[in-house]
Amino acid sequence: VNDKINVEWFARELVSLGFKIVASRKTAAYLRSYKIPVIDVEKITGYPPLVGVQGIKIIHPKIFSGVLADKSKESDLVDLKKYKIPRFEIVACNFYPFEQSIAKAKVDHGEAIFNLDIGGPAVVRCAAKNYKNVAIITDIKDYSRVVRELQANSEISLKSRQKLSMKAFKYTQKYDSTIIKYLT
Repeated sequence: VNDKINVEWFARELVSLGFKIVASRKTAAYLRSYKIPVIDVEKITGYPPLVGVQGIKIIHPKIFSGVLADKSKESDLVDLKKYKIPRFEIVACNFYPFEQSIAKAKVDHGEAIFNLDIGGPAVVRCAAKNYKNVAIITDIKDYSRVVRELQANSEISLKSRQKLSMKAFKYTQKYDSTIIKYLT
């Protein structure tokens, strides 16, 4: 997550409910600073971030397979076990600050392009597509609602996952529209 407001609270609540947290470097370090146990995404992928400062972190078959897996399909579960891939039930993701970088009076094109998120939108779309098995959270305001539902029902309802999925697709649509407007 780029916007880390309340993510430590959310992660702590999820851990207390039995979830394991997987995060990329900056988020993992941030959560560790709050003494929250976290698994580095590169432990799952077997690769450090590649290609520069931002690096490719989550664009990896093990991450995408874990997000796209259908828990009702035995073949999916067999593949996950065979290749030691965790199945993700919740994905929380928000993007690099592209909109903020282009809102400056003097927009630096290099900075704008640097802040163009690739992995985030891809994993959000994966999770949103697989809403029957995964809850996707792109808005930090949904953290408390998700935790309350988990505490009350031990799961996130299909109706809630559908709403979160639609919200995620709207989030990626707005992000893509902002990019298109800037580039044109």
